[in-house]
Amino acid sequence: MMKINPGNLLFNEPIKFDENVYINIPLMEDVSRNTNFNLYSRLFTTSIRLLFTTLRNVDEIEKKYPTIWDMVKDEEGDILLGKVMGSEFRGSVLIMEALNYWTGLEVDGENGFVLLSNGKMMHVGSEWIIDSNVFKEFSDMIKLITCFDPESERDMLPPKPMDSDAKYNTWISIYKGRAKRLGRGGNNLIENSGLVNKMMILTISMESYIPIDEIKKMSIFMFNKIFDGLQSKEGYERYWQIQVSPKFASDKKITKHWKETFRI
Repeated sequence: MMKINPGNLLFNEPIKFDENVYINIPLMEDVSRNTNFNLYSRLFTTSIRLLFTTLRNVDEIEKKYPTIWDMVKDEEGDILLGKVMGSEFRGSVLIMEALNYWTGLEVDGENGFVLLSNGKMMHVGSEWIIDSNVFKEFSDMIKLITCFDPESERDMLPPKPMDSDAKYNTWISIYKGRAKRLGRGGNNLIENSGLVNKMMILTISMESYIPIDEIKKMSIFMFNKIFDGLQSKEGYERYWQIQVSPKFASDKKITKHWKETFRI
């Protein structure tokens, strides 16, 4: 995996990915306003099993298409990917749009993206060839920039194997409950309401008030790291409030200071 300068992440500088390809780090204002941001991120971060988590034949789909790139290389899979993403376009078209979002490379025209007969994708203008390895490496960069946590998927993944109707019906009931719980507090009429909620929480939770105008200038990476740091700090402080309270019995467990666990 390629190594990057942490300064690029901290100071919102484009990351050089290939000879003529740079990955841009979006600011929170753009992220919160762009209704397609979740789509352009999920194409590089979400697992196949999560995409088809509510289907009875999720095992068969995952076996046939281990990765999103495997779906793009197959005509049937390409169409299916577009549908599961809620689009009338093929998955490959959505990926081209997502690559345009992250790199700024043009999508259409003679210098845009094209699918090759050998299962690869090419951006003609930059002579950038994308195969399964390049796609994985690019996906890893997007996961890093967006601070994607694989653990965030765990509770929404169906049991494996999904080998009986009884197990499937039980899973669907569990899934609906978890989905409702995770979506609590959101507003269906507002795009990216979960992200907007996080922005407001960060605004009012810090010891010194952070104006929303300052937050919207943050990169998505900086925002998520600060938010995660705030949660770690508050969790650490709550732990010690309980430990010193006469109302609770101390477990005498030594926990690390939140600064020791904070990582870029």
